[in-house]
Amino acid sequence: MYEVSFHTIDPRKTFQENKRILGLFNNLEELRKNYLNFFDDEFYPISDWEVFDFNNCIAIFEREKEAILATNEVAKNALFMKNVGDRSLVPDVLPPMLLMVEVIE
Repeated sequence: MYEVSFHTIDPRKTFQENKRILGLFNNLEELRKNYLNFFDDEFYPISDWEVFDFNNCIAIFEREKEAILATNEVAKNALFMKNVGDRSLVPDVLPPMLLMVEVIE
């Protein structure tokens, strides 16, 4: 089974605490057809994201059992600008920065 999730980057929290599960998929073809449906115009416009080539992500995924499918460029830029002086500060209002897939056994 494959779990798709949004992740925020907050060093005060664990990897699991930074994760918001979006959906589970039984196979890679189902995942390929549906993972872009988690973006929407109101909250998560796809224009804010750099979506990586699915086949390249899956090649990484097969080795690592997880892969980044997309990164939120707006959130990355805002985090960089906010943290130029103090890298420990992470604003709670930032949108998710990563769309990831992981193997769930």
